[in-house]
Amino acid sequence: MSLPIILGTGAVDWKGDTNGSGNVALYGPDGKVIYKRAAFTGLIRVPNQRLTAAIASGSLIWSFRYNGGAGVVLRVKSGILSCGFDGIAASTTQEYQIVRISAANPTGGSTIQPVKTIASTIPSIDARFNYAAALTVAGVTIDAEFAVEWGCARQLSAGNQLILPGRESLYGSFLDLLNGEGFAIRLGVTAVIGDSLGGYFELQEYATTD
Repeated sequence: MSLPIILGTGAVDWKGDTNGSGNVALYGPDGKVIYKRAAFTGLIRVPNQRLTAAIASGSLIWSFRYNGGAGVVLRVKSGILSCGFDGIAASTTQEYQIVRISAANPTGGSTIQPVKTIASTIPSIDARFNYAAALTVAGVTIDAEFAVEWGCARQLSAGNQLILPGRESLYGSFLDLLNGEGFAIRLGVTAVIGDSLGGYFELQEYATTD
């Protein structure tokens, strides 16, 4: 059984792959791809843990750098980030920022790996976090913060959430990363013991040529 796909005034019969699966690429009148299946789909976590030291403002505490090579792009499709506080109450507010990084991998802390949500090859990345001290950023280029920051009041049991949607369109994304590019979470103010952080980002890798 074939599936008719109608684009504009034309029609194309699509029978899928030889095994009957539904891999398809759609192209517009200009020959540019509209949609194709991602080579990788998965998640990278922001560990849900308590900060255990007064880490200085401006420090990176979580980082992700894509090392996928030429001809591919990693799309950060969406994300959910939560923060909380369970320390000694104070009249101050946390501030976490998202920044773009490049040139080198941060070092230190504990490494983390993406988890695939469909059967696919996990791309080459370097991801890590440290909630007890700043990540080392020798040789790392750190751009200005995005128009994205979040935090919560330092009151017992306070919390907040940042939602980064990116599912409205097939190619919609919060951030696109080419080889050697990445992003990180930076402290906008000095951390205190009792601050906490957690969440995840949704990732998809695509070839940039067809």
